[in-house]
This record gives sequence, structure tokens and C-alpha cells, in this order.
Amino acid sequence: MTAQVGGRTVFAYSRPRLDAEGRPDGGTLWATFRIAEFQRFYASVLGHPGDVVKRGTKAQMTTRPR
Repeated sequence: MTAQVGGRTVFAYSRPRLDAEGRPDGGTLWATFRIAEFQRFYASVLGHPGDVVKRGTKAQMTTRPR
């Protein structure tokens, strides 16, 4: 979901808050992120307009589709 905050496009992200044993404790952590910041970051990481970012279980990597 995206929204406008102060004239900037953002997306919201939330996760359940976890207790010491890793179980949800009833709380929620919530934040908004400016989309433009992610666009700038990924533009600096990717070397070619056709590159994509894949998220793996251990790390993120950039690849060029075949």
C-alpha cells in the first residue's frame, strides 16, 4: 500500500512485535519508507537496466535475467 505523506510517496510496513521466545506479544511495529530512497539505492546497486534483485533465505543478490 502506498500513500502520500507531506507530499512524498511512501509505503507502509508492519510486523508483529515478538516476545523473548519469538512469539507475537500483541504489539505491532509499524514504519513508513519513502519510495524515492529505495529507487535511488537500487539504481546505485544495479549495473544494468535489466538487472533484478532476488531475495534469498540468506542474502540478497543482483542478477541479470537470461
